[in-house]
Amino acid sequence: MPLISFYLLFFVSKIVSATDTLTQSQSLTENQTLVSKNENFQFGFFTLPQNSSNRYLGIWYNKIPVQTVVWLANRERPVTTEIPAVLMINKTQNNNDTLILHQNYSVLWSITPSRRARNMVLQLLDSGNLVLREQNDENEENYLWQSFDYPCDTLLPGMKLGKDLRTEFDRRVTAWKNEYDPSIGNLSWGMDVTNWPQQMQRVGSMKQYNRGSWNGIDYTGRPTIRPSPVFEFKYFADEEQVYFMFSLVNSSVKARMVLNQSSYKLLHLAWDEAAREWNVYGLLPRDFCDDYGACGPNGNCDVSKLPYACDCLRGFRPKSSKDWKAMNYQGGCLRDKPLNCESDGFIKYGKMKVPDTENCWYLNQSKNLEECRDTCLRNCSCMAYTNSDIRGEGNGCALWFGDLNDLRVQPNAGQDLYVRVPASELDTNNGAKMKIGIAVGGTITILCGLLLALYFMFIRGRSATMKKNFLNYVRMINLCKKNHLKEEQEEDLELPLFDLSSIVSATDNFSINNKLGEGGFGPVYKGTLENGEEIAVKRLSRGSKQGVKEFKTEVALIAKLQHRNLVKLYGSCIQDQEKLLIYEYMPNKSLDLFIFEQTQRMLMDWSKRFHIICGIAKGLLYLHQDSRLIIIHRDLKTSNILLDSEMNPKISDFGLARILEVDQTSKTSRVVGTYGYMAPEYALDGNFSIISGKKNKGNHRQKDGTNLIEYAWNFWTEGRPLELIDEYMIDYCNISEALRCIQIGLLCVQQNPHDRPNISFVVMMLGSEIQLPLPKEPALFVGKYSCQEYSSSCINDAPSKNKNTVLWSVSISRKPKNPILQLLDSGNLVLRDENDENEEKNYLWQSFDYPGDTLLPGMKVGKDLRTGFDWRVTAWKNENDPSPGTLNWVMDVTMWPEPMQRIGTVKQYNSGPWNGVQYSAKPTNKPSPAFEFIYFADENQVYYMFKLVNNSVKARMMLNQTTNKIMQLVWTQGVWKMYGSMPRDFCDEYGACGPNGKCDMAESPNDCECLRGYRPKSPKEWIGLNYEGGCLRDKPLNCESDGFIKYVKMKVPDTENCWYLNQSMNSVECRDKCLRNCSCMAYANSDIRGEGNGCALWFGDLNDLRVQPNAGQDLYVRVPASELETRNGSKVKIEIAVGSTIFVVLCSLLLVLYFTCIRGRSSKAKENAAIMDSFIEEQEGHLELPLFDLSSLAKATGNFSINNKVGEGGFGPVYKGLLKNGQEIAVKRLRRGSVQGLKEFKNEIALIVKLQHRNLVKLHGCCIHNEEKMLVYEYLPNKSLDLFIFDQTRRKLLDWSKCFHMIFGIAKGLLYLHRDSRLRIIHRDLKASNILLDSEMNPKISDFGMARILGGDQIATTTRRVVGTYGYMAPEYAIDGNFSVKSDVFSFGVLLLEILSGKKNKGNHWENESTDLIGYAWDLWTEERPLEIVDDILKESCNLSEVLRCIQISLLCLEQHPYDRPDMSSVIMMFGSEIPLPKPKQPALFVGEYAYQYDSANELSIEVLESR
Repeated sequence: MPLISFYLLFFVSKIVSATDTLTQSQSLTENQTLVSKNENFQFGFFTLPQNSSNRYLGIWYNKIPVQTVVWLANRERPVTTEIPAVLMINKTQNNNDTLILHQNYSVLWSITPSRRARNMVLQLLDSGNLVLREQNDENEENYLWQSFDYPCDTLLPGMKLGKDLRTEFDRRVTAWKNEYDPSIGNLSWGMDVTNWPQQMQRVGSMKQYNRGSWNGIDYTGRPTIRPSPVFEFKYFADEEQVYFMFSLVNSSVKARMVLNQSSYKLLHLAWDEAAREWNVYGLLPRDFCDDYGACGPNGNCDVSKLPYACDCLRGFRPKSSKDWKAMNYQGGCLRDKPLNCESDGFIKYGKMKVPDTENCWYLNQSKNLEECRDTCLRNCSCMAYTNSDIRGEGNGCALWFGDLNDLRVQPNAGQDLYVRVPASELDTNNGAKMKIGIAVGGTITILCGLLLALYFMFIRGRSATMKKNFLNYVRMINLCKKNHLKEEQEEDLELPLFDLSSIVSATDNFSINNKLGEGGFGPVYKGTLENGEEIAVKRLSRGSKQGVKEFKTEVALIAKLQHRNLVKLYGSCIQDQEKLLIYEYMPNKSLDLFIFEQTQRMLMDWSKRFHIICGIAKGLLYLHQDSRLIIIHRDLKTSNILLDSEMNPKISDFGLARILEVDQTSKTSRVVGTYGYMAPEYALDGNFSIISGKKNKGNHRQKDGTNLIEYAWNFWTEGRPLELIDEYMIDYCNISEALRCIQIGLLCVQQNPHDRPNISFVVMMLGSEIQLPLPKEPALFVGKYSCQEYSSSCINDAPSKNKNTVLWSVSISRKPKNPILQLLDSGNLVLRDENDENEEKNYLWQSFDYPGDTLLPGMKVGKDLRTGFDWRVTAWKNENDPSPGTLNWVMDVTMWPEPMQRIGTVKQYNSGPWNGVQYSAKPTNKPSPAFEFIYFADENQVYYMFKLVNNSVKARMMLNQTTNKIMQLVWTQGVWKMYGSMPRDFCDEYGACGPNGKCDMAESPNDCECLRGYRPKSPKEWIGLNYEGGCLRDKPLNCESDGFIKYVKMKVPDTENCWYLNQSMNSVECRDKCLRNCSCMAYANSDIRGEGNGCALWFGDLNDLRVQPNAGQDLYVRVPASELETRNGSKVKIEIAVGSTIFVVLCSLLLVLYFTCIRGRSSKAKENAAIMDSFIEEQEGHLELPLFDLSSLAKATGNFSINNKVGEGGFGPVYKGLLKNGQEIAVKRLRRGSVQGLKEFKNEIALIVKLQHRNLVKLHGCCIHNEEKMLVYEYLPNKSLDLFIFDQTRRKLLDWSKCFHMIFGIAKGLLYLHRDSRLRIIHRDLKASNILLDSEMNPKISDFGMARILGGDQIATTTRRVVGTYGYMAPEYAIDGNFSVKSDVFSFGVLLLEILSGKKNKGNHWENESTDLIGYAWDLWTEERPLEIVDDILKESCNLSEVLRCIQISLLCLEQHPYDRPDMSSVIMMFGSEIPLPKPKQPALFVGEYAYQYDSANELSIEVLESR
């Protein structure tokens, strides 16, 4: 018989190249392959990763970049030496082996064909089948041998899994031992040929998973009868053979089934050409109930009832109640009562996987169900029966004898199973009557109460209000005159003048007991004014070097400065020889008293010192860049840094300060200041003093001639910078921050001024982790100069570093005295101080904060909202490579946080938000007997964790990259047993049915259904079971007539589109809240305990919906009135009160409204009078703002001539005016019918007078005369930004540098409002028309009528009255009135997009008219075409990297959830550096065709909606 052999002397044969066939005259060597006809597969020698010494002969996919081996010849005997192996067809007749693989005459693998043949060829087919056949016979029935008969770990389309009943030949699949060792593992998959054959997976000889028997449609273990869009399953059985195989629905798809030893699962894999990877389409076993015999003999498993998934069949009881309670179900169940053959009956179980057919001893394919029942009933040993073919009405008969093993419920597939029970068990359900309570009719009781007293209350208050208005008018006239006289007296001081007697009284005649200290120009006293306010009085000594010039300089400067890190000046006093400055009182005095005094410095921990350093830097930044004047302090030192009660630093003493024009440098012949702080070393030299606790010129070091700067430099160059840190602080400081401050300090004292960073870069370095440049040797070393000239050649080496390679390290929060590393019994590895065994809050570091692929009890998955730190779990790449894979599990911190599994960045499984009982995706409401799930959320952190009900149990959760699941594992009986896994089924896959599609596994094969009122986006794809596109509205909504349809037992939608959450509302209030907002698409209770509480609203598409039949909650979805139908299709008749009742109610409402209106007018008049009275009293007391009389403004504006009108805002026209002194002004005149009342008018004055910044409009004064209310601003000739960016002609005047300058200026103005002014201010109406431009195109934020002040550290609040301009409002503000600094950030993001694109947010400028500018920008971003949004005019002059950065920043500012948006300090940092930016998430208000329906005429600041 001819043989195929491996010969070392292969040179005698012909070479094989680019062919699919090997003939008897050819050989295949290690550098040659066979390629199938259409190049689908390749056959040859190969090596495996990390095991390159072993060579195998096998078949793999040819056109797939990932090595995918599907079959091996020598899987047990690889080629291991350097001697090459050869494959040939042996022609000798004396050997039964025809196909042989050998090396150096040693046979590694061989085959024996079924019969003799003369001319044999070996051919690789396009199916992946390697066949040995006669050269002229291609009939597959005549193949001599084929690889498809000998599967390895892979089943390809067309391969058989089964048994030849004639020869007993078994075609079974066996797993590789691991991915680097293809030898046979212990996991196998074959066909158990019982009376009713079934597919069985085994681990060794132990049954692991039973796929069940073929029931005419599918295998009974398959979870759904829905046809697969990828695989077509086939079963064949006759007297000769029985087998399973699959083919592909679409032959162009590459798909396979693989046994995986690592996960002990059978994987259904399909190749994703776009992602260039194999996707897991399905896997078996899926869950706890799929494990063979999960509930033991006669136990029924229902995964929807987890954690109590196991129940005994009726008439049975647990064999061991103790084991059953401990979730050890292996013993199964025993009969509770004996059977009586003559009286027994059957109980029907629906949707069942049939029992293991090993005990099925009878099968008849022709009997019907009734005949089958009779056959079983007559045989006393028959325990159950069912149809063997469920097609149509069912046919065939299968009987079981003995125990019923491996039972489970299949809610979306399965069949009826009839189990034998004694007669006593048949009455259980018959005795109970179904009581259906239907609420029928009811009387509506309406209580009508009319409050007539409102009218009389109005009459009483009317006369008093008129009288008070007249008196206020007289007082205002007097106040204007008084103000005019004051202005003349004060000249240009722009500050209130105190009289000397009041100061003498306040300081107790400058008593020595009230003396706080003494500066260079005189003593400072504490005083208390008559109103109880504490002040600090700086008294210029008569012999002081500071004369009237320096005194007036200090007054003039501080009067113009307003910043939270600058000392506040209340006023001054100049009388005779006395010159006094009145400041706010700082109870903690100056910084030097803390850092240089041994006792006090111990009170200054690192956090306080770092806070002070950052505050000083921010104050300097304001002086140098952001104030309307560029100011050089010239005497910055620790004694001039004052500290308030909360240790906030305030720069003081501006007597030596100088004002510079923009871009000006200055020289002086008079050098002033304090030695040791003067340039070049002064700039941030204070940093060293704060860090070290030593004065620059003190003798605290080893060499008396060395000052602090040289001392610091020496330590730096010697690699010992930490020795500079104050010894009182070294154990508690943040080492990385301290080192960063030392390096920044050295950068600031470099000799050449051009080498020193400007203060804006210093602030950025302090607030970020950007890489710092290496400092050069500082100037003014004592006794020498390292570099005599300003040269860049003076470069110093970095501190010395250890040459050992660091493989892993941790950063700790503080440096302990005696650190120890300890492994706790919880599995937590902690770094702590040896003497500190307190709670985990004191740990310096812990491994529980950095999970790998495993979550242990007590570990968190969540986020620290203060730091943004994520506790996330990431899978291993594979079982042999623990580096991070693509599967991760993290907490999505939305308005209603939810744990989310992702593959890369793509959502894979959503656990849903916490509903007060559990996460909404949990399939049952029953508590787990093993796991106790915990959810915690406050303003600092949000996290999920679990604990164990029984601490003696070992349990964990693990992410598995191979199966793309999170598995709940419990250690039992010496193995880790899977207790549960997520996702569980098709409906668990994120967005399985697409947007607005509902998934219900009970509706198989059509699991997906559109919500009522929706239709499939693509019916064709929907029919093809491709639901990705989801559903669209079938009919448009009508806000006034819409209603809600209730869906029960639902997993709530992805909360990414949940923009409102209120934990105190009930269901009725929640419904009303949603109904009033036309963009609200659905609502639900956020807490389902009891009768339910809390309110969650969804806006836009509803994603990831599924039915939870054993859990879930009610969800109410908005639909048009036409869809409000009952389940039988009839219209829902909305019960309306009887006619007479309606009439009474309407009349009552009209009367109440009438009297409320009258009362409202009266109340409004009183409120205005009270506001006016309060305002006048404030102005009389402080004169913070000049008051103009009406006649002067009328004259300045030409009696408010139409020719002088420069524009119109939301509250009235704006006029240009010219005062007598030639100064141009802009007069904002509040129209009498304006929405802005006296309260908003006063608000705007009170705010702007306290704000001083070069990017905020300057207010000169105001005028209040009868009904006239006017604000007098600086005149800005270029008017507002919208006139440029939205006008095609003017826009051409704006190149990129001007646009970027404006963007940056607006950002700095907002940062000042949010953080750096003494008040924290939310503008609430930031838009293009409220950005004014001066003659040099510098932007100025204006219109503070809607602004609100937040107190202290408050960053957010809520209003009942939502005002602003649609298109710019943040969703949380528009919907619920919640506003914060992040609301302004959202408006800034919109404004930034408008500047870049030259288009309005709400204009229809795009192909899809329902998409606004935000949605358009997001579409372009996700499609990687962001530059298409940029105006063509800008493209000609723009810096592409800057533009792309601006687009990304704008999208970050527009993120849906406020806490995801950066604050303005971060925005400034992003603009000014090259630090990597985070990836933006889908922005808010991107809700397609259902965007907000509100708008405002001419984009005026109007009230858009009424919020709670």
